[in-house]
Amino acid sequence: MYWIAMGGLAFWLPAIVQYVISGENTNWVWLNVGSLSGLVVLELISRIRRTPTSRWIWVLAGVYILGPVSILTASAFSGGVPPSFSTPGTLLFDIAVCLIPPLTLWLSIMNGMFFSVFIATVVLGLLATFGPESLEVPRHPETHPAGQP
Repeated sequence: MYWIAMGGLAFWLPAIVQYVISGENTNWVWLNVGSLSGLVVLELISRIRRTPTSRWIWVLAGVYILGPVSILTASAFSGGVPPSFSTPGTLLFDIAVCLIPPLTLWLSIMNGMFFSVFIATVVLGLLATFGPESLEVPRHPETHPAGQP
């Protein structure tokens, strides 16, 4: 859960902040650069704190799980989303729809962040598959006694 939350926040928080600051005048290039740089900052912080290397597949899950809510939040700050709480059950429906991860791709196309979502998907998928964590061979106590390599 930690890496899902951190991954989603690192990726989407820069975009939300940019929408809060500049509203409708937000440049889509800076949205994409800001989101990808958030993931780089997440990795740098985890290295500085010497926490175990981030679990990239969970970071990617955070990008997709928090994506719809984050995009709609950013859009609300630019005036793009009208409040839809007029009928009962609408809030529950909105929450249920936002939990569908493929909605992240659709909404990112609409707000210009598809490039960063696509790049994050490819890079984080490759890191999860071929990164340093995936190459580590677990040690078995029977074959490697304590103190011996």
